[in-house]
Amino acid sequence: MSIKTRMGLVTGFALGYYLGTRAGHQRHEQLNQLLAKVRSSPAADMAAEKARAVAGLSFERVRGLIENRVGETPVGRLLAGPSGRWSDAPPGPPAPPPTE
Repeated sequence: MSIKTRMGLVTGFALGYYLGTRAGHQRHEQLNQLLAKVRSSPAADMAAEKARAVAGLSFERVRGLIENRVGETPVGRLLAGPSGRWSDAPPGPPAPPPTE
């Protein structure tokens, strides 16, 4: 089991315990204080930044894969516009296909 999987499981169990706890108001307040400490720590900020960076890279990779796959179809080429890149296509109706 990889470290990412373990961290995901630990985080999931901790979140489930936090949300599902019935230990009373005092325990709930203890958990809230602990959560506030974790949120304000530099390590949590660094982890959040890394997670955002990974999510951004993953999004760009998936977007590129989709653009390549859909762009290979006639509809994809029509939607991509004259430059052939979806990110360059103007908003609104698709541009007409170039005439040869």
